[in-house]
Amino acid sequence: MKSLHAALLLPSLCLSFSAFAQEQTREVDDFQGVSVSSGIKARVSVGPKSVRISGDEDAVARVRTTVDDGNLVVTMAKGRGGGVLLTLSSPSVTHLEASSGASVEAHLAATPTFTIEASGGGEVSVDGLDSAKVEVEASGGAEVTLKGRADVLQVEASGGSEVHGQALRLKALEAEASGGTRVKANPTDRVEAEASGGSSIHVETQPSQRHVSTSGGSKVVFPRP
Repeated sequence: MKSLHAALLLPSLCLSFSAFAQEQTREVDDFQGVSVSSGIKARVSVGPKSVRISGDEDAVARVRTTVDDGNLVVTMAKGRGGGVLLTLSSPSVTHLEASSGASVEAHLAATPTFTIEASGGGEVSVDGLDSAKVEVEASGGAEVTLKGRADVLQVEASGGSEVHGQALRLKALEAEASGGTRVKANPTDRVEAEASGGSSIHVETQPSQRHVSTSGGSKVVFPRP
């Protein structure tokens, strides 16, 4: 009797799940940048333009997608986007932004410059970087992780944020860190670093050019010769 009851219950559970799970494809204008917020998760890659949204039916219906000056902006009409997953691709991606607890995971291709903004607990993780210059702005407990190659990494970090650039092959680092932030990177040639307010900048290489300024209990750390 119990097995019969379980057999009858299983199809109803499947129907219930399918009624609330949804995947939606949206048509948008061309974009080179992606900006997400409100706890939404996004996976970004280089390829033919595509925007797919998955999650429960109500959450997917509340996702708003607009393109503003080449930047795909994804927000929630109300509430947060927990459980919403965006799968995005574009022939060229040059900018990523995550705020208000959103997260972006990106697999990229070569581009002359690349910019990242993360704030309010947002997370951005990028691999495949290949640029002359990568610019990062991180604040409010955000976290940025970089993998690939760049000639110059420019970082402006504040408010307890973290920038992990150890896996980025790099010639020069230009970093400003304040308010308890942590920056890690390994440039081969040059470091220009300014740290304040209990922040730390960690360099595991021995670049020949160093211009360092610290205040308020902050530090810039190099390995011992």
